[in-house]
Amino acid sequence: MDNWLSHALAEYDSTGFQDGQILTKDWLLFALEVPSAEAQTFIFFNKFEAFRKYLLLERKIALDNVWGHGYRIVPPNEQAGVAATTALNGIRRGLNRANVLMENTRLDQLTNEEKSRHLDTQVKLSGLKSLLNRQKKDILAMVTPARLDK
Repeated sequence: MDNWLSHALAEYDSTGFQDGQILTKDWLLFALEVPSAEAQTFIFFNKFEAFRKYLLLERKIALDNVWGHGYRIVPPNEQAGVAATTALNGIRRGLNRANVLMENTRLDQLTNEEKSRHLDTQVKLSGLKSLLNRQKKDILAMVTPARLDK
């Protein structure tokens, strides 16, 4: 294990972070031994990803980005919801990228058979997106605690 990772884990343990608390960017820069001038570099991101991966794989502690604040320690009862949201967002982004590719094809250079396959693919991708939109609510409802104020 690298010295910086050992240091980061020792700092994490000594700070006594609890589920739901935020690891701020300043704390991460300190713990990962990254000078603030290098905060936006690959050095920081590589160290952070290694730290995040270690916490998840070795300690079963997940971190979730809280935009503009840092990374939240995900309580175990919320981890399935974070996993589902992460998966759904990745699928959505992939389908959006595929849609841009499909809409920006040089159709004038395709044969009729190729155009037909292209259209079939476009229809199937559209169907996947529609299915995702219909299922998203059901998937997230399974992993989101019921609200008491209903």
